[in-house]
Amino acid sequence: MTRKTSTTDFVCEITFYITLIIGIIVLMALAINNSQANSDYSAGSGFGKQISGSSKNAIKTFDPSTAVEGYTANPPEKGYWPGTTGTSTSIGEKGAEQLANSESGKTIADSIVNNPTDNISMDAPFLENGLTAQKNAEAVTGGTGDFCTKHTQNFITFSRHVCNRDVNVQEVCTRSSSLTGSWRDITEIKYFTVQPTDFTYSQNGSTMYFSFTAPASGTINSATMALSPNGLLLTTTTGIFNSTWNGTWLNPVTLTLNAAGIGLSQGQVVSGYMNFRNSSLAGGATNTFNSRKANISITMMMTVPGRVWDPRVEWSEFCPFSKSDGVLAKTECVEAGGNKTVYMDGKPYVIYQGCWAYRDTYITQSATEGSCGQFASSPACTVVGRGCDAYSEDAGYCINEAVTYECEKVTKAEGMLCGGEFFCSDGLCEQVKQGQDNGFKQAVSQLAAVAAAGDDVAELNNSDIKAFTGKGQTCRKTAVGFSNCCKDSGWGHDIGLSSCNSEEKALGEAKERKLTVDIGEYCSKKVLGVCLEKKRAYCVFDSKLAQIVQQQGRKWQLGIGFGSAKSPNCRGITIDELVSIKFDNLDFRNFYDDLESGLEIPEENELMQRVQEQIKEEIGKKGQGAAQ
Repeated sequence: MTRKTSTTDFVCEITFYITLIIGIIVLMALAINNSQANSDYSAGSGFGKQISGSSKNAIKTFDPSTAVEGYTANPPEKGYWPGTTGTSTSIGEKGAEQLANSESGKTIADSIVNNPTDNISMDAPFLENGLTAQKNAEAVTGGTGDFCTKHTQNFITFSRHVCNRDVNVQEVCTRSSSLTGSWRDITEIKYFTVQPTDFTYSQNGSTMYFSFTAPASGTINSATMALSPNGLLLTTTTGIFNSTWNGTWLNPVTLTLNAAGIGLSQGQVVSGYMNFRNSSLAGGATNTFNSRKANISITMMMTVPGRVWDPRVEWSEFCPFSKSDGVLAKTECVEAGGNKTVYMDGKPYVIYQGCWAYRDTYITQSATEGSCGQFASSPACTVVGRGCDAYSEDAGYCINEAVTYECEKVTKAEGMLCGGEFFCSDGLCEQVKQGQDNGFKQAVSQLAAVAAAGDDVAELNNSDIKAFTGKGQTCRKTAVGFSNCCKDSGWGHDIGLSSCNSEEKALGEAKERKLTVDIGEYCSKKVLGVCLEKKRAYCVFDSKLAQIVQQQGRKWQLGIGFGSAKSPNCRGITIDELVSIKFDNLDFRNFYDDLESGLEIPEENELMQRVQEQIKEEIGKKGQGAAQ
């Protein structure tokens, strides 16, 4: 019978075959993937076995010099570590050495030593003027205030001043050591033997007792007793230290005692016993032991307390100045190193140091500001330049510098402020604008200097004519820093100046009066390469005018020095040199005090008023002449 195929059946058959084909393809893909995965796994496994252990070999054969630039197995820093048995390191000294010798260290040192302390104050004129301008800005620029009001106007002028101050002053700190230490509690193992002669024997009935005194305090770890009977010792029981034995003794024997853990105190009485059948046997045994024919000895191993002395080195330092104000320049050993011994309870303790005393040299600024004090303390003055004025010949660095300060001065003028424009009501405005402030003092000082030079020249009759001649003087400074006869101030108050001679005291007074020019210093006494005393040289002049012209004119303008510290040249200024000096550029501020104390100087306003009156008088005379 022929089966009819419907459309639905046909579709089902087609779907079946398609599904079958897809399944076969999927199975084939899985088989291929599994095969590939097995292959990858095998390859990975083989590679892993191949490189197994290679990491350890790579570490063993690794050469850091091929991978790290500049590598070395023995860097210089290795010297800082003394090992596990070392007692000290030199890392502090090495650091100080690097600070003194490296470029970065020198830069830091120069910054600390050479830069004066900044003085920032709200009283500075430029800050005060700024705040005033800010406060009145709206009224001045916008015209919001009254049309015309009384007003005080600030006029600002600037002046430059050159002064001297010490820099790079050598000051010394000393460090000395001493041996000391402390006791430390410990425990230790010791052996003690109680000799036969240390035992005592006594009888009580049928018992003989033997005893000894504990030789030390501590805890027994182990103990033995040696017994030597004289013939047959008819005991029933023997006991000591928690240990008992029954029976008689005939031959010498060493017994182990059950004494571990028993504590003893030195001097404590420790007892043992021997029991006998009757008192007669006990009495005979007691006589035998007391006559030393029979004997007992005990040996003990004990843990006993003790103490040990831990020696150490203590350092003390003396500094006559604040180290924070200076830079460490060098460190010298002044007491050679080696072993030192200290005895405690009769036992020697030895300790080693590479050096037992040091001397540290610091470079500091002077305790005083020299002639720069008035400018350094003024909030209106700032440093605009500096140059070396005197050197240390043995050390080779600057010890005194000329500092240029620019100072701001405010002159207050009274007037009217109308619509933002100021109208001056006195002569100060024009005077300030024309730079005439303080001009009278400057002019008189110049004239006085020229007159003084003329007086010097007039007294000379030979052809070698010189003015403002000075003389060289020196003062001493001990290198340990305890005596400084070159101080700028403190005379009569500082105990360190008691050993200074009369010439040095006179030099100190001349420095206070601002009559000196610093030349430099040199080592005047040296022992074993160490400078013990320095001398500082100055040119001393008879007047402030001479000092001003010599220092500012001869040296700073003409560039003619004063010789060396060992050979000062304080000669006078020749006529040709005197003519070449620009007196307008000399700062006579140091002379103003003498000028004001010796003359009655009119104020600038008074001078201006006199000039105005003279002009009016001349105009009046001309008017009268024209009328006639």
